[in-house]
Amino acid sequence: MSITNSFGTTQTSFELEAPARLALAMPRGLPHDRQLQVHGSDNLEFTIEYSADLQTWRTLTGGQLVDGRAVVLIPESIIGNHAFFRGRYLPFGVDDD
Repeated sequence: MSITNSFGTTQTSFELEAPARLALAMPRGLPHDRQLQVHGSDNLEFTIEYSADLQTWRTLTGGQLVDGRAVVLIPESIIGNHAFFRGRYLPFGVDDD
């Protein structure tokens, strides 16, 4: 890419790369000790959503991956008889409100 202005021309190049797939894992543990382990690309912001019926999704929490990892605690009140979880990356500079 070349950029030209009144001070001259500069050239640069860059590569865009897709982030690693965001993966969620729930380690086996005591029922009151629920957590999701989140794995993905380093330093990217993410959100975790939950649903009881796969139709209506609510935000549980969000954060930023450090070294490609994060741990999300799941309150017992969300789980009930069952719950579904999904994660997604957030676009840069956009809050999940």
